[in-house]
Amino acid sequence: MIARDRLVLLDTNVLLHILRGRAAGTWLLERFALLARPEKPLVSVVSMGEMWRMAERRRWGPAQREKLEAVGSAVLVIDLEPAVVRGYGELGAYLDDRGVPIPQNDLWIASTAHAKHATLLTADRHFDALADAGRLTREFVDPGDLPR
Repeated sequence: MIARDRLVLLDTNVLLHILRGRAAGTWLLERFALLARPEKPLVSVVSMGEMWRMAERRRWGPAQREKLEAVGSAVLVIDLEPAVVRGYGELGAYLDDRGVPIPQNDLWIASTAHAKHATLLTADRHFDALADAGRLTREFVDPGDLPR
């Protein structure tokens, strides 16, 4: 469980569950008290880009796009500021040295959580090597355990 006083950064897959408004999204909001935390949840600008790309590719209608805008307003979107860029280099080199590839967008998301000293809330295993090495604090939610 993520301490209430700890910053939380939402991975793209968590954002998508919340945006869909189904049982999994509701469960995530409640389980991690995302709306009751003293600080707004954080989201990487990269995750927002991924969401907008999905909206374009899947030709979301106005109602879905408005919901995405609302979610974007309910979180604090973190840009690729200098600490994030340095973290990208640090974490990327660490993974390169160990021969552990992860998707580039996931590396940006991890570096955002790292730079902000936030816990990454994710349903994605790409972050395991960084978390296992103590370079990233992450709360993993198994997608199979999410309500449908």
